[in-house]
Amino acid sequence: MKKFLGIITIIALVGVLAACGDKETAADANKPAASEAPKASETPKASEAPKASETPKASEAPKASETPKASEAPKTEGTITKEMFDKIQNGMKYEEVKDMIGSEGELSMESGEKGSEFHMATYIWKGSDIGSNGTFTFQGGKLTSKAQIGLK
Repeated sequence: MKKFLGIITIIALVGVLAACGDKETAADANKPAASEAPKASETPKASEAPKASETPKASEAPKASETPKASEAPKTEGTITKEMFDKIQNGMKYEEVKDMIGSEGELSMESGEKGSEFHMATYIWKGSDIGSNGTFTFQGGKLTSKAQIGLK
């Protein structure tokens, strides 16, 4: 009789442990996992697709013979270059840096109360190459440090 009760207890424990495993619930089955790519059947909506007016036309592309003059910096359309990075100096205000680069930076970290001398904000501007960027930290509204990786 003790053997029979022991076997029943083990079977019950295995059943309980199996029920506590990685079983999907109905709500979880509809959510994609963070590492899953969208399914082929999940196509973007028409409102999410780029508009024809946003895609550059072949006639708008610069010709190889059209190189900028030495005195002209190439237009970067909001991306940061090494030349821009080198011109940006500690003590500059965010607005000055933004105007030099030509776009808003991406706020990556912020602490303290805005307007106070202890308010800190770190902004990132992307470079033209994958992974290249310039990172700028402002304290009390003024640039206190800068770093770059891969800028050309």
